[in-house]
Amino acid sequence: MAQQIKAVFARNSSTLLHDAIGGVALCVSFLIALYLPGLL
Repeated sequence: MAQQIKAVFARNSSTLLHDAIGGVALCVSFLIALYLPGLL
């Protein structure tokens, strides 16, 4: 099973990295949207 996971990461490393960056960007923008009314 560990070999299968390593194979998936090896084949899709750039896609997984882009997905992770997109997920972090969504979380950050959501937090900013939640805190924005309190700042104004």
